[in-house]
Amino acid sequence: MGEHSRPRRESSLYRTRLGDELRLGVVVGLALAALYCAYVAVLFAVRGNAPFEKHDVSLRAVLATYVVSGIGGGIAYGVLHPLARSLFGRAVLGVLIATLVFFGITVATDGLPSHWGRALWQQPLILGGLFGLPIGLLWRRVTGR
Repeated sequence: MGEHSRPRRESSLYRTRLGDELRLGVVVGLALAALYCAYVAVLFAVRGNAPFEKHDVSLRAVLATYVVSGIGGGIAYGVLHPLARSLFGRAVLGVLIATLVFFGITVATDGLPSHWGRALWQQPLILGGLFGLPIGLLWRRVTGR
């Protein structure tokens, strides 16, 4: 008595891999953010605040945007990692994650979306597609996954 007559359900493969895939996504996202932050730091060291003032954004906002976008993109990858099994899915993931990154950059440079016009809404979508598609298609070649 007290024992279950039905066997316990096996945990899904998705749930077993979720932690590892989230970790991978966030690590890769933060590594890319670190590269962009290093570039921005060098730019600041060489040219000062001028490039940031030109876009009415602070160095701190740019650095924070890259870090937050890296984490957000990594989480998106981790949650949606089953899409990476197919070429089409990797393309979709690449576009989605790049669009999230460009959305963050647009927020940092142009303010909250409630103040955007049509052109600003199109910007992250177009840039996300232009940059995300090749990244998504090349993901397996670069990572072996």
